[in-house]
Amino acid sequence: MLAEHIIGGLSRRGIRVSFIKDIPHDDAEFDTRGKDTYRAVTKGAVMSMGRSPSKSFISIGGYVDLKGLVKLAENYSSVCIVEGFTGEASAVKFDVRLGLQRKNVGRESSDVYARVEAGNEVYDFSLVNESADIVNFIVSFVEEQANSRESV
Repeated sequence: MLAEHIIGGLSRRGIRVSFIKDIPHDDAEFDTRGKDTYRAVTKGAVMSMGRSPSKSFISIGGYVDLKGLVKLAENYSSVCIVEGFTGEASAVKFDVRLGLQRKNVGRESSDVYARVEAGNEVYDFSLVNESADIVNFIVSFVEEQANSRESV
């Protein structure tokens, strides 16, 4: 997964990254069935949170638009990677956002399109493959954009 490689590259460089994915089907489980945090949302809690020594999670009992998800992500990261959200993403402004989208070309191949938004500037990349060189280029480019925004 291209996003996974980019997240790893940015994280190794000390950049805090959020990943937001649009899941078009409604059968995804985000919490452990039967646990307190799961039952709280199924019984009507607007939000349920859990924390362990190594990680934390938030479960929101309802639909949150992309703008709301980004607002949450901004509290914890300087780069937000958004996957999917066709049509909705253009309405939300980001300091630095990397959007990834696959366009199926044939049964066995697909092209990946990457768009980096930094302030009012937009940079588009059409990626033929997901080679290490492409990943390193995008990681360096996004890091440069994030660092230039933080120094302003």
